[in-house]
Amino acid sequence: MLVSTVGIDQTSGVPRFTMGMPNLLGGVPIITALIGLFAISEMLIQSRRDFTANTAIEVKSAASVMSVLRAHAANKWLVLKSSLVGTLIGILPGTGPAIASWIAYGDALRGRKKGDQFGKGEVKGLIACETSNNAVIGGAMVPLLTLGIPGDPVTAILVGALMIQGVEPGPFFMRDHGGLFLAIIVMLLMSNIAMVMAGLSIRRLAARILTVPRQIIVPVVVAVAATATYAISYSPFEILLVGLFGAIGYLMIRYGFPVAATVIGIVLGPILETNFRNALVANNMDITVFVTRPTSAALLLATGLLLFFWTRQEKRQNKLADSLNDAD
Repeated sequence: MLVSTVGIDQTSGVPRFTMGMPNLLGGVPIITALIGLFAISEMLIQSRRDFTANTAIEVKSAASVMSVLRAHAANKWLVLKSSLVGTLIGILPGTGPAIASWIAYGDALRGRKKGDQFGKGEVKGLIACETSNNAVIGGAMVPLLTLGIPGDPVTAILVGALMIQGVEPGPFFMRDHGGLFLAIIVMLLMSNIAMVMAGLSIRRLAARILTVPRQIIVPVVVAVAATATYAISYSPFEILLVGLFGAIGYLMIRYGFPVAATVIGIVLGPILETNFRNALVANNMDITVFVTRPTSAALLLATGLLLFFWTRQEKRQNKLADSLNDAD
């Protein structure tokens, strides 16, 4: 969130953390930070691997469309349950596809029957993980469109895109931008249909991407990312920012810090600061107002309880994963 404070303070008009650089007066562009944290950092991770090793991955024959449909029809209740799990997890801000996949997989594992081979390519495990994974995106749109809070990195990027266009998601989004709201709902439906069609039609070709050597992929992706950054504002300085955030993202990945949390902090930082300062000014700078007012106190309590239960759930899932690895 400190990254979002770089630039001119919207309240006092004082430059903050610009280090005398005029290019930072407008703050750190969200898209520039996203490209550096996600694209460049991943390419730096890939570049550390041994290029001389055998990078060719065996591409097996793709399953037929009918076999995929039969597998889903045979496990229709698992599909429905995993979809509900993914949607509910997506509604909770700060979660993501990884948590939904673990919970759905754990639920499918608890309901396994004799003959199921979980951990060895069982189709039920694949259906549970991928169904809940995909359902998270739709659920994450609920807090985004109603509260302006992104539920995962994908919706965090969407918040940034909307803010660039002058549209601020929040409680009044549906009232002020009803047409855009309906358009988003329709596009979500159409995108799911398009993804199914595209996934089934190009699955053989997509699998061959895995055979492309990393010494080709890494420089191409870096060049495309740098070109895209420059095309946004025609500023060479932003290319340097992309490299800086790429290095930061690389170090975070190396030492186990979640990059997605950083993105959410950058996106929500300006919104949080503005409302925080407005609340303090309206209450004579009394910070205890956040625990003495019923609504804010209830929200803080709910946040603490959610963090507690999520931490316990994560520990259980880690134990489950360790037990599966030991069994193998």
